[in-house]
Order: sequence, then structure tokens, then C-alpha cells
Amino acid sequence: MAVLSPKSTGLLSTAIAVVLLSVIQLLSPILASSEKLTIVGGFLCALLFLFILFAIGNFENLVGLPTRWPEVAMSLLIATIVASTVHRVCVTTCVLFSAGLLAYAHFGMRHQRTNRVR
Repeated sequence: MAVLSPKSTGLLSTAIAVVLLSVIQLLSPILASSEKLTIVGGFLCALLFLFILFAIGNFENLVGLPTRWPEVAMSLLIATIVASTVHRVCVTTCVLFSAGLLAYAHFGMRHQRTNRVR
């Protein structure tokens, strides 16, 4: 499996975030039409949060800066603003799903780094 550089990963994450943002905005009337679809909309916005965070983190990695909590907060703010354009329940589910995805990404990457060292 090939390892991508931080530059290419940042560009890929940015492209996925832009496409995901476009899809969310195009499907917002459909996502707001039922209860189950508003939960799906919150999950899509949580994925948007994750890709925005990956993009910011990779571009900061190029400069030599670590990704800290202000970047997480900024990514979550962007994702919740997008979720609020769909439905107010999307904001709640976006925050909940984002917390789960953030924990998964944090502990998954920590586990991956420790396995690589061994």
C-alpha cells in the first residue's frame, strides 16, 4: 500500500470536502424531508468535519505545525454551520457523530503509529 505525502493527502481531503459540501447543499431539501434523512445529513456533515480537519492538519504538517484543538473547533464550526443550512437536528447529530469520528481518528492513528514502530 502506497503512502501519500501530506501535500497530496491535503489536496485530496480538500477535494473530498468540497464535493461533500456540494452534495450536502444539493440534497438539503431531501435530507430535511424525514427524520431518518436528517440523521444521515448530520452524518454527512460529520464526514465533512473530518475531511476539513484532515486537510487543515496535512497543510499544517507541511509547515511543521501540529494540529491542535483550535483547528478541531474551527472544523467543527464549519461543519455545524453547513449542518444548520439543512436542518437543526442535523447540527446535533453532526456534533455527536463528529465526536465519535474524532475519537476514532485519534485513537486509530495512535494505534497505527505504535504498530508501525514495533
